[in-house]
Amino acid sequence: MRNIYTNRWFALLVALLLLANMVTLVMLWSHQRNRDELANAGRVPSGPAVEYLIRELQFDSVQQVQFQQLRETHQSLQMPLQANLHNAKDTFYNLLSSNQVTDSLLLKYSTKISSLEQQMDLARFKHFQSLRAICHPAQQIKFDKIIKEVIQNMQGGRGRKGPPPGSGHGPPEGIEGPPNEPPGPPMGDRPLPPSDRRN
Repeated sequence: MRNIYTNRWFALLVALLLLANMVTLVMLWSHQRNRDELANAGRVPSGPAVEYLIRELQFDSVQQVQFQQLRETHQSLQMPLQANLHNAKDTFYNLLSSNQVTDSLLLKYSTKISSLEQQMDLARFKHFQSLRAICHPAQQIKFDKIIKEVIQNMQGGRGRKGPPPGSGHGPPEGIEGPPNEPPGPPMGDRPLPPSDRRN
């Protein structure tokens, strides 16, 4: 009889130990997950232009969180515009297969494309205007020096004249200082952000 009670107590003890181990593992897993979420909360999604801006402007952790929020808002505005622009251009160039294309029809579709590009440019301008607003005064000076270059690289250098930035032959158009001021250091002295259309 005593063996039966001993076995029951032993089984109960083993069950309690297993239950305690399971609870401990669940708590450790939950704690680690919360730590990971907190660690990632202030992390800006990576991208060449993003990393370049954070590095050059020396954003602190608070500014990086603000930057992430600005990017998310900007992307939520840009994505439907980009989709509409893509569709509008497809429709426009599909007219090539028709023999009955009039100038007024071409004008109608090209005007729609121009309107969408204008909306995207305005959204991009407001995004960078908001980004500049979270900078401290010293960062704003740096921002003003590099932002045109960043935008040109994001757009794949569209419309840039002269040698490419970083070639050692002077800055790209629009980056030089005011008239009658000596030129700054060669652009080759600092790395340029690679093309990144996600911003």
